[in-house]
Amino acid sequence: MTAAARDLDGRSSPLARPGKVVLVDFWATWCEPCKVALPLYRKLYGELRDRGFEVVAISVDNGDDAVRAFLAREPLPFTVLRDPGGSLAESLSVAQMPTSFLLGRDGRMRARVDGFDPAAEPALRKKIEALLDERN
Repeated sequence: MTAAARDLDGRSSPLARPGKVVLVDFWATWCEPCKVALPLYRKLYGELRDRGFEVVAISVDNGDDAVRAFLAREPLPFTVLRDPGGSLAESLSVAQMPTSFLLGRDGRMRARVDGFDPAAEPALRKKIEALLDERN
């Protein structure tokens, strides 16, 4: 996945990270399931980052102020990017929040999850760990 988005300071950042397994999550501050998913992703990141796991959370909120306020209340230890017009989300056919993509170490999309179900956490962890165990 060769796409990129900007952070809250306007710097461009790629979604894929060479050699890393990346969970790219499209979310919004007004999305209730997102507020449940992000702490889970924080936990997974904390447990698996030393093995090469990254999270890139892309907010589709229109304004930066709501995102900054959310992050002040709920700091996230991973990369947070912005897609205020939703053009990146639209180009990936994201129709609901949250929607996540799992990228392999080679940057290719390996899985897609539309919506969020906390009960699916073991299956997601298993997919991430399998990708972390792969060698390119």
